[in-house]
Amino acid sequence: MKTSEPKVPQTISIIGGRGKMGSIFTGGFREEGYEVLVSNAECTNNIELAEQGDVVVVSVPLKKTEEVIQQIGPYVRKEALLTDLASVKIKPVAAMIKYSQSEIIGGHPLFGPDAELQGQNMILCPTREEGYLSWYKKTLESLGIKITLMDPEEHDKTMAAVQCLTYISNIVFSHALAEMGYQSIPENLTAPAYLLRLSSAAKMFVQDPSLYADILSENPFAEEAMRAYREAAKKVDALMQEPEKKGLEGLLGSLRKEIDCPYLHKKLVKIIDG
Repeated sequence: MKTSEPKVPQTISIIGGRGKMGSIFTGGFREEGYEVLVSNAECTNNIELAEQGDVVVVSVPLKKTEEVIQQIGPYVRKEALLTDLASVKIKPVAAMIKYSQSEIIGGHPLFGPDAELQGQNMILCPTREEGYLSWYKKTLESLGIKITLMDPEEHDKTMAAVQCLTYISNIVFSHALAEMGYQSIPENLTAPAYLLRLSSAAKMFVQDPSLYADILSENPFAEEAMRAYREAAKKVDALMQEPEKKGLEGLLGSLRKEIDCPYLHKKLVKIIDG
């Protein structure tokens, strides 16, 4: 990774800056005192914004990210920074490398557009780093965001577990409930563990379905997550067929040791299923 003197921008261009996620960063950067230029579907002066921005942020739906990068990449100045907010990183970063000569830092906010920025996580993938990384990281941290630096491939592999496996599980869980005829269960018949599980699934269904469909189709390691889910379900099914259930108990015991989530213990998350 090449580094030079830290750079500080005067103008930030956000392609899609009037969208839900783009609006969050537009407001945040303006609060920090920067001039922010924005475009959206109705105001598509993307090339003009790409030419004007010291920092150019692509904040569009995942399925359009590479197309927009191809469109504006050649117009981003070599001394500027081109970054994005997409949920996968290998493909968008590769597109930025291909279509632009600028500095490149992939970005992925690990939160939704309705979240408060304070305390949220975001991943940055510095790829062609020429001086803006220090400013970008410090500015995001000043907005209350916790930053982690990762390689694009490492990011996508991790998100296959964090996002893809979670979404697959929620979809299968919800579909199974519907197939069993339990789309709606009275609250007085529920337990805390069920409500926690249902809450995770329900949060998906208030969002645009294309968001999750795009992540599952664009992450190159999503199929690996799906395969692991299928194999795990088969194994649990087989253990449930054993009359003594010793194998199932053994699996639960080993998983209790293997799944290490110390941050959950710190937050005192307790699930008591009566």
